[in-house]
Amino acid sequence: MKKFIFIINPLSGRGKALALRESIEKVCEKRQRDYEIIFTKAPHDATTIAKSYRRDDVVLFSVGGDGTLNEVINGVADGVLKARSQVSVIPGGSGNDFYKTLKLRDEEEFLCDVGKINDRYFINVASVGLDSEIGENAILMKRYKWLPKSQIYTASVFYTLAKAQDHNYKIKIDKSDEMRGKKTMITIANGRYYGGKYMIAPNAELDDGRFDVYVVQEMPIISKLGLLLKLIRNKHEDSSKVRLYKTKRLTIESDNIITAGIDGESFQDKKFKIEIYPQLINFYNNQKLVDEILNYEKTKVKKR
Repeated sequence: MKKFIFIINPLSGRGKALALRESIEKVCEKRQRDYEIIFTKAPHDATTIAKSYRRDDVVLFSVGGDGTLNEVINGVADGVLKARSQVSVIPGGSGNDFYKTLKLRDEEEFLCDVGKINDRYFINVASVGLDSEIGENAILMKRYKWLPKSQIYTASVFYTLAKAQDHNYKIKIDKSDEMRGKKTMITIANGRYYGGKYMIAPNAELDDGRFDVYVVQEMPIISKLGLLLKLIRNKHEDSSKVRLYKTKRLTIESDNIITAGIDGESFQDKKFKIEIYPQLINFYNNQKLVDEILNYEKTKVKKR
């Protein structure tokens, strides 16, 4: 029986992940599972911890948000052809976007695709343009403790729209001709959700070996707002400004430094090379276990 390793980011979800510790302990003891809990103490700790457990007799649980999971994935996937450690998720962040796609699957175990942008892996969504700027500003919004977690992304949307500008890009998808010109945003999806509640890629699959790539043409601010409203209603694919591509790889270039958002984090460069690694990560998707942990925490809170 595999040992459970719970990597907890105590800062995720403003303490939400940390609060799950007791639930994890009680559920594992009830199930008589061998387990260990490890807390991250600094950025990239989860990657270092995951690297130290790259073996086939453990399940690595990411307890936190999408950023924590991204660090775990980078630790497990780095430099391997097929990851040995199994990975699982206990949602303890503010958005938990990847988990929303994960819990739609019925299999207890499956092999999951992983994306790579330059030298960093991602499991959910990478983006350039408007949505990456919204994500970057959302990180800043988290500093405002008075702002409800559920409203962080919405606040960032309006803040970003007030000063957003489209940029010139050179885009090449697989072997197609290059696209040049101003784009509002370019979103590369492995999972279906981002931004806490937006279903950007309603038909994306985690094991089909392809990204769902959305390229949005240049548009004025009022049209950007309209597009985001369509996105909320899952009608964005109907827009004449949106093009959907299914692809294994693409490159995005600009003459200026541009920001890419990946799994709730961001970094900058002038060129991004993006490709998919089919079925690289073995996911342990025991929803009964996850629900038991989450429901134990909810019951504990109600008793207080």
